[in-house]
Amino acid sequence: MQMIFVTHRYEQTGRIPWKIISKREKFLYLLNILIRILVFTFSLYLFTITLDLMTSAFILLSRSTFGQIFRSRIFLKNPIISLMFGIIITTIHQGSSTVTSIIVSMVGSGVVDDVCLVIPMIMGENK
Repeated sequence: MQMIFVTHRYEQTGRIPWKIISKREKFLYLLNILIRILVFTFSLYLFTITLDLMTSAFILLSRSTFGQIFRSRIFLKNPIISLMFGIIITTIHQGSSTVTSIIVSMVGSGVVDDVCLVIPMIMGENK
């Protein structure tokens, strides 16, 4: 009689009570949670490493012609041109998170000195 009640309650809630689950199923459930936490932590670590690599790459690029263009602030002086630049780069890359990472790396590496100059670019990429 008790088992019928538990089964009926399971059908209503969609969850099996922890007491009924076997040790193997409990182990697999906890292992699944642990693997998800490890994958999330590794992904966050990988994201941080790639941002650091992009910052290093922009430090190297700042010595070239690309860096000279950004340091002269040809298009950064006008916020409308900067906004359009953000829209164009986002359209080319097909993703605003990539462009945000690039812009953050540019500011972090010192290619763009003033954060206020890149705000229109970030607004343009999140169109």
